[in-house]
Amino acid sequence: MLTRLNDNFMHPNPDFTYRDSTQLDEGNSVLLRIELFDVDPGMHEACLLAYLNLVAVVLEESCKLVFDLLGIGDPQDGLNHYEKTNELRARQLVSTNAAAKQILKDYGLWRI
Repeated sequence: MLTRLNDNFMHPNPDFTYRDSTQLDEGNSVLLRIELFDVDPGMHEACLLAYLNLVAVVLEESCKLVFDLLGIGDPQDGLNHYEKTNELRARQLVSTNAAAKQILKDYGLWRI
């Protein structure tokens, strides 16, 4: 699973982000060329939505853990606000890109 996440999922690792990029200095300007193997913008959006939702799920579950252990904080009880606010966007993406649904479910724990 971790290999699949590392290979197929956008994550906050700067080396990963820049491994397929080249910086060209041309006089007074700089060109940053990014060569992605997956050029479908729908796939990039699916990965972004999945990543952000996964962060929201981790935060929500961490809040519950702190509440359960210490009795302080807000338990959030399944109120993933990110998923609720971006559900329409995710559903529209899924309706136009079949692979997006699997990315959202597998990597982002979306209930879509």
